[in-house]
Amino acid sequence: MENSEIIIGKWGKILAGKNAGMFVFVQGDAPEGGFFIFQSPERLIEKGFDNWVETLDGISKFFQFAGWEIEWLP
Repeated sequence: MENSEIIIGKWGKILAGKNAGMFVFVQGDAPEGGFFIFQSPERLIEKGFDNWVETLDGISKFFQFAGWEIEWLP
């Protein structure tokens, strides 16, 4: 997955790969730098769990490792 296919600050639905059917939200971590990758059964950050990566390239590698195909939602 290319960085251009990852949208920061917008919900997406995981269509394929690990945790298919769940939602994903990528958010910048301003105080520390890096990015949170939230995964949730609903479009609510509080209902799920998160991972943290240091760079945009790290996000791309995380998505590739998970085998994700994402549909970004309006």
